[in-house]
Amino acid sequence: MSQRFRSPVSGILLPIWDKLADTGEPKVYRLQTDDGTRLLGRVVPAVQIRQVLAKLGASYGKPWSPKEVIETVLAGHDLQLANGWRVVRAKVNGETRIELKGPSWGDYYQDLKKVGVIQEMISGTTRFFVPHGGPGVMAKVIQYRPVVDGGVSMKG
Repeated sequence: MSQRFRSPVSGILLPIWDKLADTGEPKVYRLQTDDGTRLLGRVVPAVQIRQVLAKLGASYGKPWSPKEVIETVLAGHDLQLANGWRVVRAKVNGETRIELKGPSWGDYYQDLKKVGVIQEMISGTTRFFVPHGGPGVMAKVIQYRPVVDGGVSMKG
């Protein structure tokens, strides 16, 4: 017998179906617990758990780790930071990168560069990229700007 960890949402699904619509798995599954209880539900992909909980008015309970942020963004999902910045996946010259986007940068240019964020001028626009070889720089970026919303798929 194989066992896999899943994150199902079960119960009365129809009233909350629209909150689950973009989870990527619109199938309803019949599940059975170890004690034999049978449930109907939808499986929520790991990168979508926080978003679905937020839509349902619940919270995940623990802050995002730098590694979770990197993995989620590289999987194609935008994250919103507490200060209004977004962390997004970007393609630059065929290379997948993690970009910080914000409504305004104000005096943050120097602070971002000090923590290891890379500043580049591309087509006349200043852009900021977080190296994703290790979680160190991302840890400094989210230290005082935690993720407040995330897992929004940027697919078609």
